Amino acid sequence: MNEVTGEVAQQLVTFVLGRQRFAVSLQNVIRVVAAAQWTPLPDAPEVVLGIIDFHGQIIPVVDPRRGLHRVSPDVSIADQFIIVYTGLRTIALLVNDTLGVIARNIVPISRVRLREAGSSLFAGAVSVDDELVLIHDVERFLSIEELRALDEALKGRMLEGSR
Repeated sequence: MNEVTGEVAQQLVTFVLGRQRFAVSLQNVIRVVAAAQWTPLPDAPEVVLGIIDFHGQIIPVVDPRRGLHRVSPDVSIADQFIIVYTGLRTIALLVNDTLGVIARNIVPISRVRLREAGSSLFAGAVSVDDELVLIHDVERFLSIEELRALDEALKGRMLEGSR
């Protein structure tokens, strides 16, 4: 940690949503895979697009754009899932592209002036090629209410599947 600036060096996986770059901490990333068709999940929170089977584990597909109050574009064959562990569950983030791993000093979000909707979803920011890259806090992708609604929707799906 830089004692003067409060910046913390960390490895990050950078990705693209639309035309903007974002990042997540590498320590939360399980794998990056090509996006695949998901199954809709009735009664799931709006940010959850559906579910996929990832090596025998049913995980929700989350669209980070929705948390930022952005319209989700049509899914492209080039889109990817970043499979991340949030501390409570594993989720798949739908992104347009991943750009690789970088190591940077993170500026805490409290020191970044944002006009971005949903700025509470970010842990910090880094500068990459003179562009501000916001770092998603994976623990905040789903609110407590959304987690509860997701759990209920998943239970309903499991009950339906056992009939």
